[in-house]
Amino acid sequence: MKSIITFFLMAFLIASGSYAQDRDLTAEKSKIASVCDKYADAWAALDIEKFSVLFAHSEDLVIYDGSSTFIGWDAWKNKLVNSFPSAKDVKVSFRDHHIQIHQSGEVAFLTAKEDVDYLENGKAFSFDGMRVTWVFAREDGKWVIIHGHWSVPVKE
Repeated sequence: MKSIITFFLMAFLIASGSYAQDRDLTAEKSKIASVCDKYADAWAALDIEKFSVLFAHSEDLVIYDGSSTFIGWDAWKNKLVNSFPSAKDVKVSFRDHHIQIHQSGEVAFLTAKEDVDYLENGKAFSFDGMRVTWVFAREDGKWVIIHGHWSVPVKE
């Protein structure tokens, strides 16, 4: 009996240690990159439900958005919803993605440049090359953003 328990314990330890290595990293990176498209779609639709599935719904969510800080989903949700009435024709796109998945397979990091065009109260705005960093955690088998940081590059 002891040898059967030892066998299953060893099999579990070996399997759990190689979980991240065995996972299809290309597929996982594709899932993470697709969050950029879903985020752009959420802005185009000004739809809080589309944003909702992208972010962690806990106080662990921390967003640095320009000069503001938002702690927790409720604070970030309120910021987004409050911006909807004045925002129109929002177009968001991402480029220069770099995605890293931690060897645990449970945490990932995305950096990219984000371009945004929109109308606010009838006035056109455009931001090109905003630097974006998102930290993801795997929750219930899917990737959600647990930290976001946006910054506008300094013009030289």
